[in-house]
Amino acid sequence: MTEKTISMKAKSVQAILNGDKTLTRRLKKEGEKIIETMSGEVTGFGLAYACKMAGVDFPLNLDFGNHLNNMAIDSERRIKGLKAVNWISFKKFINSFSEKKRKVIFLWLVEQGNLKIDSEFIKDKKNKVKYQVGKVYPIVDENEEPVWYCPKCKEFETENNLEKNLMAGWHMLHCKGVVPKPLRIKVLSIKEEKLMDITNKDAEREAGTGFKFPKIVFFNDFFSCYLTQALKAVNLCEDKSPFTITKNSEKICEEWNPVVWRIEFLVVK
Repeated sequence: MTEKTISMKAKSVQAILNGDKTLTRRLKKEGEKIIETMSGEVTGFGLAYACKMAGVDFPLNLDFGNHLNNMAIDSERRIKGLKAVNWISFKKFINSFSEKKRKVIFLWLVEQGNLKIDSEFIKDKKNKVKYQVGKVYPIVDENEEPVWYCPKCKEFETENNLEKNLMAGWHMLHCKGVVPKPLRIKVLSIKEEKLMDITNKDAEREAGTGFKFPKIVFFNDFFSCYLTQALKAVNLCEDKSPFTITKNSEKICEEWNPVVWRIEFLVVK
């Protein structure tokens, strides 16, 4: 099986190695969805109170078991699947409510310790896992080449160049005794949001520190990655002057404002 990777531009790789970049936003593609798996012990009293908080009545004749394992729910808090006995009526009961009420019920059950989130992951339209919280991913460049780096000087090269001893040459001179390592990151959290919801703090964690207007830097970078999709969404063509397009990247992103995955990560030492 081919190992899942996450691609980054050279600019982003250096920001990651410098400790400045700890977030990445990826365009949500058609058919992609975020799934959480939960488990715990839900009592009739706990569920009844959660329903009360959501403003719905809890039927006394509802048939469900206390122990719940591997319950999969989507971003709208609709139960997609579960592995437990006597929970079928519970699934129908929860899924019959509006998204707002389902979120209140699950939020209360999690906050009170009745349920805990075991895992979060994104699935594509083929139902394959794309990104998963807690999983470690190798970083590759725009040509899908694995990235290696020196833990001491933070210089990096692709695996192909490393094999040609290009990295080994300067490394032997400047960082004696330090062995280059493949750059790998661990996903800490995944959140679905609109592109324009980004805060200044998040923009700094995306673009890096030292910029007077980090949001503008972020929008330029994001726009360059998804140029075709952005121009298509706002009915512009790529034949226009590149300078004109780049100059208006923030305005175009604002008009486009797609749904993105906000992925928080850290470097695996």
